[in-house]
Amino acid sequence: MVAHKTLTLVALCALALPACTKREARIRVTAEVSGPTLNLSAVLEGADGQSLSGALVKLTDPGGAVGLVSFDARKNAYALTAPALEGEYRLEADSLGSGRQRLSFPVQVFSTEPDVVSVQDGEGSKAEEFKKLKAGTPIRVEWRPVEGAERYLLELRQGGKTVGSVRVSGGYSYVIPPNTFQGSAVGAAVTVQVTASAQSGDLDYSRGYLSYTSAQGPSYSFQVVP
Repeated sequence: MVAHKTLTLVALCALALPACTKREARIRVTAEVSGPTLNLSAVLEGADGQSLSGALVKLTDPGGAVGLVSFDARKNAYALTAPALEGEYRLEADSLGSGRQRLSFPVQVFSTEPDVVSVQDGEGSKAEEFKKLKAGTPIRVEWRPVEGAERYLLELRQGGKTVGSVRVSGGYSYVIPPNTFQGSAVGAAVTVQVTASAQSGDLDYSRGYLSYTSAQGPSYSFQVVP
């Protein structure tokens, strides 16, 4: 009878593995770089999975400078905003509920922005030569590559509204399909804008962190006719 109960308990644990698996305390870090600024958010979890707020948290930047990271009740996380530095950061948290936890994570900083350098319609007219482009033809947009970027987001706007949004990987140009913009006889104003980005870590924090970098180029305006 005792053996039968033991086998039953093992079977139940196999069916409900998360409930029978011992959890460990951990840190989850989100590091977001936008332009020259690093926005850091760190969640410290105890072995019970609950967020802990009473820890001593220190951040060491790539240059060796050490600073304290305060708990932000609005975010329910330890948060910091500081100038971004390229390289490896180290976060250390110490509390009764989690013990001492350490995590290293990379931060990437873009040194340039993805400025639009050329916009040309299917007949060869160029916006940089102050020509009005024909909306009924394919319009090719080219931008300056950003070292370290993995992908680009091209946003198309007209009349204050977004009329298209395209993600581009492995290139620095995109051909806008005909009639994406609506031209007018006198010339309708439209804009394009490019954002470069790169990511390391995982959305599920399997490595303990998600590090994301982005840089947005200036909005580039021109006119289109039918």
